[in-house]
Amino acid sequence: MYRRRQGASTRSERLAVRYGLSPRDFWGTHPDDFRLLDRVFRFGLDAAATEDDALVSAFISPEEDAFAVEWGPRCLPGRPAVFLNPPYSARGRAPHSRGILAWLERAIQQCHRWGILIAMLVPHSPSTRYGTLAHRRAPVLGLWGKRRAYLDPDTRKPRAGNQHASCTIILRPGETGPAVRVYLDELALPDPPIDLIRTLCGAGVAGDSRHARIRSVHLGISRSTAFPGGSCPGWTPAAPAPGGEGSSTLGSRPRNGAEPTGTERNAGVVATWSAGNVASRPSAGDDGARHPKEGATKEDACA
Repeated sequence: MYRRRQGASTRSERLAVRYGLSPRDFWGTHPDDFRLLDRVFRFGLDAAATEDDALVSAFISPEEDAFAVEWGPRCLPGRPAVFLNPPYSARGRAPHSRGILAWLERAIQQCHRWGILIAMLVPHSPSTRYGTLAHRRAPVLGLWGKRRAYLDPDTRKPRAGNQHASCTIILRPGETGPAVRVYLDELALPDPPIDLIRTLCGAGVAGDSRHARIRSVHLGISRSTAFPGGSCPGWTPAAPAPGGEGSSTLGSRPRNGAEPTGTERNAGVVATWSAGNVASRPSAGDDGARHPKEGATKEDACA
């Protein structure tokens, strides 16, 4: 167990004393990894962060306690997607440590209660209790081909040497496992596979459940939307580009809920991931994502 001590000298030690966590709980998410996911989901909330290093302008701080407040109402308007890289330290290691399993259980609860999508970055450990729960309850498990570099909590710079693989658990309201595994590295390609985007975003909103109704209101689409990308907060099909079918862009509205053409279904739908599209978004105050901020109050996966 981490013991509080007088005269804590490093940033992580000071934060650990202040919040009753382990110094290892404050390693940050690499901004490049966050950007890849944010391009798809357009996160409206960082569920575990401090004011200094939140990755989204809306966040839940340790003082507020993500286990004591509801996540849905905290999301930015029109952005029912939550990013979560929780403290990894096991229950009992520090006064307020809860462990990854408890965080996953809380995320599942909030996902279905509020109809929000949650992307949870954790070590890939399928033999653990949380790994088993993720396989059973999450529709998608995003894997990374290489071990991720996290931000040192004291220097705020990426540090290699992570001893564990990482994964991103994707939770979607009204859906469950067994989880489909995909590799997220392809999101960095100029034209990511549209099938990957569809898998991450899920099928169009359907059914008459409370969660489906909430999603249709938040996402501004009909429950009859047939295009799978239509249910994704950030990735939605756009009108065909001049001279061709099936151009897609980030943040555009669904193409009137229309069924994609055969060309689109087969190979014609491509993503426009140019720097111009990303740069054209509003700045932090409007866009919500705080990309210049490097780090968040997260656990070191290098343990």
